[in-house]
Amino acid sequence: MYYFCSRHGKIVALQVHLLGRLFIDASDLMSDSYFSVSPTLSAFSLLLSYLCLLRGFICVYKIHLYSLFSKNLRMLIKNPISYFHIGTFLFSGKKRHLLECWKAEVIMRDKFVFHRLIRNGMQRQRGFLLWWRLANEMYISGNKKQRKCAIKIKNALMAKYGCDIGLGAQIGKGLVLPHHSGVVIHGNVKIGENVIIRQNTTIGEKESDSRENYIVIGDNVDIGAHTCIIGLNVKIGSNVKIGAMSFIMEEVPDNCTYVTRKESRVIMR
Repeated sequence: MYYFCSRHGKIVALQVHLLGRLFIDASDLMSDSYFSVSPTLSAFSLLLSYLCLLRGFICVYKIHLYSLFSKNLRMLIKNPISYFHIGTFLFSGKKRHLLECWKAEVIMRDKFVFHRLIRNGMQRQRGFLLWWRLANEMYISGNKKQRKCAIKIKNALMAKYGCDIGLGAQIGKGLVLPHHSGVVIHGNVKIGENVIIRQNTTIGEKESDSRENYIVIGDNVDIGAHTCIIGLNVKIGSNVKIGAMSFIMEEVPDNCTYVTRKESRVIMR
């Protein structure tokens, strides 16, 4: 239905636009007063053609917006007032980091392109990053009501995707989550840019940790599946590869590969 409507809107707009151009070309070519088209009719045809063309593309973008909100926000936000809080935050001057992350993770361009944000935001992986980034920035920089709205979005994302990334986490742009399932990240983390975090990874605290400390992870870190990074005093350098099923409670230097030795045995009965 979405494909048909978008195609139909573009085709109708193009047909009407070409019809208006045909009227103008005919008025220039026909010199006979009986067949000539008046300048008023020509101008009206041109105006009508551009209006119909604009209407066709607006129809297409309305379908994009409806699909984005129906797929992502239908279960995220049930209170219509929350849309107002989202809008006021987006029109504020506190979204610079949010736009940089959207360009790197959702739009995949150096330039902000609105229609790519809407189109790519309907994809599952990029849609999660779109809404989590919005919720996180609202939680960090927003007012009290915007913070409450951010918590609602975060809880709904956790229920839908099975991914729990704490609000307040300081994560650089370029975050990649190939699979969302089982990813748990504490809010007291400072993660660099271009980090890959795979499924069933836990980055959390110990019971004895102070909430004033942070887990620090550098840039260009590749974290394998089923990895546990425990302790708010853990520091992982940049350009590090962490093998699957690793258990980290210590400092990891830059430019290295970290693995946890695992012994596999076959026991015959």
